[in-house]
Amino acid sequence: MKKRLLSLLLSLALLLSLSIPCVHADTLETDSADVSAYVLHLGGLLPEGSQRLRASDYTAVKQVIYEGLRARKERINISAYNLPISVLSSIYPQVLNEHPDLFFVSGGYSYSYNYNSYVTYVSPYYDNSYTEADVTAYQNTVKKIIGMLGADWSDMEKLLFLHDYLVTHCEYDLGYSRYNAHDALVVGSAVCQGYSEAFCDLCLKSGIPCAIISSSAINHAWNLVTLNGENFYVDCTWDDPSNHWYEGYCSHSNFVLSKFALAQTHNSTDWTDGTTNVYTNDTSSARYDAAWWSDVNTAVPIIGHIGAYTTDSDSYNFYLRNMRTGETVSHPLPANGVWPVYGQAHSHWAGNYSSFAAVNGLFYFTLPTEIWSATPTGKTSSVYKLTKAELADGYVYGIVADGNTLYYNIGEQAWETTFTRKALPLQSGPVTGECDGFAYEVLPDGTASITACKLSGNITIPKTLDGYTVTNLASELFYGKSNVTAVTIPASVTSFGPDPSDNSWDYVFSYCYDLTRINVETGNPSFRSVDGVLFSKDGKTLIHYPCSRAGAVYHTQAQTICCTAFASSRNLKFLFLDSADTRWYTYTFYNDPALTVFYVPGGQAEQKANADRASGRVQDGKSGNPWSSLESTASLCTLPAGLQVIESEAFAGTEIPWILVPAECTRIEKGAFADSGLAYLRVGKNTIIEGGAVADTVVVERK
Repeated sequence: MKKRLLSLLLSLALLLSLSIPCVHADTLETDSADVSAYVLHLGGLLPEGSQRLRASDYTAVKQVIYEGLRARKERINISAYNLPISVLSSIYPQVLNEHPDLFFVSGGYSYSYNYNSYVTYVSPYYDNSYTEADVTAYQNTVKKIIGMLGADWSDMEKLLFLHDYLVTHCEYDLGYSRYNAHDALVVGSAVCQGYSEAFCDLCLKSGIPCAIISSSAINHAWNLVTLNGENFYVDCTWDDPSNHWYEGYCSHSNFVLSKFALAQTHNSTDWTDGTTNVYTNDTSSARYDAAWWSDVNTAVPIIGHIGAYTTDSDSYNFYLRNMRTGETVSHPLPANGVWPVYGQAHSHWAGNYSSFAAVNGLFYFTLPTEIWSATPTGKTSSVYKLTKAELADGYVYGIVADGNTLYYNIGEQAWETTFTRKALPLQSGPVTGECDGFAYEVLPDGTASITACKLSGNITIPKTLDGYTVTNLASELFYGKSNVTAVTIPASVTSFGPDPSDNSWDYVFSYCYDLTRINVETGNPSFRSVDGVLFSKDGKTLIHYPCSRAGAVYHTQAQTICCTAFASSRNLKFLFLDSADTRWYTYTFYNDPALTVFYVPGGQAEQKANADRASGRVQDGKSGNPWSSLESTASLCTLPAGLQVIESEAFAGTEIPWILVPAECTRIEKGAFADSGLAYLRVGKNTIIEGGAVADTVVVERK
């Protein structure tokens, strides 16, 4: 008994000793910290890099913290990550700086930790003057700006647009109280932290790598971007003068520069991205240090891939530049871009103060007393002249577009303390035009949709019309047209229908009765042509079979056949759906009274046919519908393999409509199908068919 009791006591003592750490682990201590000095949207700057963690460290826990902050949680549980207290103070400002939509989060927080000094909970402090409506407004603004980018723009085109948009829609805050991206994009006023955060967020959401750089020595923040694997510096703040220059002024002196070029004005050596001294460890490129935009002090709006601008050193011309090829064409300004000195006769300011904007596919630009428009090919038209009352206040300095409205400033000189801001509403509908037999309208992205065609015969769709890249063919463009025999689609046309973002392939070529083939230029990313038949690029969707295409028999393995794709086919008699996956839309075979469609039993086509029959939608020719029959391939009569000869009168007088003859058959003799009901006969490529073996009305396919 004594031994057993002693053993029990020892066991109990051991259990008690093992439980002691658990008691300590459940005991939490609390403390607080404030990292505002390192939070950009609170007016801070990034910490010296050599003592900080890499931004890529602790990715998982940073995501948890972000999601908790975004949800405005009072406590964020991070106990699963064994995060030391010292690390939390490093990654917390990183989370705030990497997510500009957290502008409502303060830099202070409290936290709980266990006996191992691992953080278990974070309790953030929030700035409750910002509501969820402010967050939504920021997100919607970012979405709107990103939506203005061309779908096929290069990263350089996107970068130029985002830089120019921010510079022309945000003004420097001389009250030095607006630090965040919401201030820059929604309020329209911020200091450098707001500019750099907004620009970084826009770039990242556009797929362009971007980071924020700061320097304590010059108390400033800007950006580092990556284009095609090369790094460049961008400073939107210093391209937007703070001394009340006119709205629409946009310098490019700090746009995609190397360290060497930027350091001429950013005179410090403590440049950091929060983890590294990028001045010492610079990897930037000098490729664009002397680029064409270095003399451009206006935004460069882009329509399609054409950018428009004037240069500070040329008061007589404006320029249209193909952003892809670099080809630049100068066009004379309607009047000299020389701004008079207000109130001083015969005196003029040096430089050109024109500014540019784009609305609905037209460029707009300013002259001292007028606003003009220009097409992407350089055709100019007067849009507005200042009234006498407006002339009494000065000259036009700057324009900015917002929706269908142009805003222009009137002042005595370019650096007025205050300008008179006026609104000029423009037409709300799209720009339309006619060129080379085509009517078109300009889409929101600055490309063109062809809406009508006056041509006949063999038609080649142009790649451009009046300088607008043709990307879309309007729904029903060739619907019901006669005398159109062939259409060639260029590589630039990537969509059909009224909404290019939701490609509607139906009806563009419907009932185009004389059409024999549709060709597609090599390199088209959306479409392809196979023997004159139009398909989607991947070949899975048959979009249109030309009404007058030669041939009575056609085979397809397309998975989808578009609406009216085979409607009103003049020559086609037999269509074989050779894939079990094929489906079609209603009216695919409409108005084809002599057409028979064969499908693979047990596949999608049979399911579609049965469903349509049940709902009364299928045109199967059995109830007066306008095409003859939908038949399973099991309905085909297949003659035995090894058959060598079909002798005279072998099938004479029979009613078998569709017969498959084995390829081994060498000869079909005269009269073999005399007075029969035969409509379709498939034979081998080398089978000899003697004269009079089948009626002239029989469709013979060699396969």
